[in-house]
Amino acid sequence: MRRVSIFISNLDRGGAEKQALILAKCLNPYYEVDILIFYPENQYLQFIEENKLNIITLKGSVIKKLYSLLKYFRINRDTVLFNYSPINNALGTIIGKLAGIRKIYCGIRSAGFVTAYYKVFIQKIICNRYSDLVIANSFESLKNYSEAGFNVNKFKVIHNCIELPDFQENNYKGRYINILTISRFINFKGIDCSIRAIEYLITKYPYLRREIRYKLVGYGLLQDAIENQISASQLKDIISIHDGRKDVTGHYKDSHIYLSTSLTEGLSNSIMEAMSFSLPVVATDVGDNRFLVKEGINGYLCNVNDYISIAEALYKIISDENTRNRFSSMSLSTIRENFSTDIFTQEYLKLVEN
Repeated sequence: MRRVSIFISNLDRGGAEKQALILAKCLNPYYEVDILIFYPENQYLQFIEENKLNIITLKGSVIKKLYSLLKYFRINRDTVLFNYSPINNALGTIIGKLAGIRKIYCGIRSAGFVTAYYKVFIQKIICNRYSDLVIANSFESLKNYSEAGFNVNKFKVIHNCIELPDFQENNYKGRYINILTISRFINFKGIDCSIRAIEYLITKYPYLRREIRYKLVGYGLLQDAIENQISASQLKDIISIHDGRKDVTGHYKDSHIYLSTSLTEGLSNSIMEAMSFSLPVVATDVGDNRFLVKEGINGYLCNVNDYISIAEALYKIISDENTRNRFSSMSLSTIRENFSTDIFTQEYLKLVEN
């Protein structure tokens, strides 16, 4: 049976890490699949055990890890290699070429550049000259990287997929209409804008103070600043903060609307997850959000930092239960029809077999 190797830095909680595991699960019925990780962090033990995924952790010093990787590749020269992050692109491609790996795919998992120029330059050389193909998970990534001199002819966009939960229909009945954001608390997620939108909403429609609640689920460097903004806006009775490092399934289940105010995005995993739980979405019109949120169909798209438009879009959904129910149904349909694991699997099978 043919072998597929997925190389990723670690399995800490994150979108790329989860997608790597889903890819392994999808390809497991067809190939021998190994997940190679450089560092031992692993937040997905239950998922790995349930799906009988094969994890190979490289051990020892950096030199020993690189030698182990070289040795693995020499033994498995016929493997198809999928690299999942910039460091994996560099190490996997260079060592893979030295070992004689015949098919190497690099991965671009972010829409922008969050690293030093020289690192981007190295990535460009590796992707343009030595990889067989570069897989981007959004058209925003393709646009940004092509503008930076990456060879667009070597790119293929494969959107992330989502595993549909057992719970899908949103029938939660509670005292409040719950608005949800799940995000890291960092600058480009625009959490300050979402808080301003809630403040505007309560100011313009005072009765909503008795009817809505907003849950911010996440963690990060800006948590203190976020808490201070909530206090200064006198919204502590409306907005609550929850730890995003724990299982977030319950938050999706007891919410009615999903809110994303990111300044930049590729393809948002959290919006996809929200839609898989049948949540209408209000989001900023960035990255590939337009592939997920269809204006007036399952939610609304607003300009970045336009907290007034965001608040008014929320109000349209809050104030009309029929709209909320219709959007809810269309969110789930959009995920089923366009972002299923079946579609995702077929795209990767073509790459392995081509």
